[in-house]
Amino acid sequence: EDNFPIKSFNLEDRNFMVGKSRSSIIQGDLADIPHLLVAGQTGMGKSTFLRQFITSLYLKNKDYTFELIDLKQGLEFQIFHNLPRVNVKADVSTSIMVLERLSTKIIEERSELLLANDCKDIDSFLAIEQEERKYPKGVDKRIKLNRHIIVIDEAFDLFMKGIAKVEEVAKSRQAASKIAAQGRAVGIHLIIATQRPDRYAVDPQ
Repeated sequence: EDNFPIKSFNLEDRNFMVGKSRSSIIQGDLADIPHLLVAGQTGMGKSTFLRQFITSLYLKNKDYTFELIDLKQGLEFQIFHNLPRVNVKADVSTSIMVLERLSTKIIEERSELLLANDCKDIDSFLAIEQEERKYPKGVDKRIKLNRHIIVIDEAFDLFMKGIAKVEEVAKSRQAASKIAAQGRAVGIHLIIATQRPDRYAVDPQ
């Protein structure tokens, strides 16, 4: 504990703590690491890591919204139930609906907005003065470009054939793959935890 610089340690807004080495805190930045795969066997700390990850980003960023998919009947994320800006889903069907909405409507709307303003990501768009921003037809000027954090605890139950229905697996994998491919620029981040990090449980993409 004497070597742990907790008193002087401060996370930047988009940063999250991974752990510590002998000499320093190890942390990540959502701008550099937009998506995460958290893997490990039962009891090795996946859910503990996810809870501190969510908590630190939630407290430091008042405009972030969180979609928490907890297929352990909501037990792992119960401390986040009923919090503002946090939605917790505990079944496959509603979880797929969340992924599909973010991978289609939200990504497409935000991408149109960035394209109309010649921006590569939401940070460059937000740097434009309000009166100089361009809004393409169909995009509401009141659109809120906050970051969305999607956390899936035990993705095996959502992406694995034989656990979920075949058509549900196809939908969830397709939506997650699109978010992984296009989410970074538009501020949608995918955090997947699983005991089984292989191509059967998680799409190789």
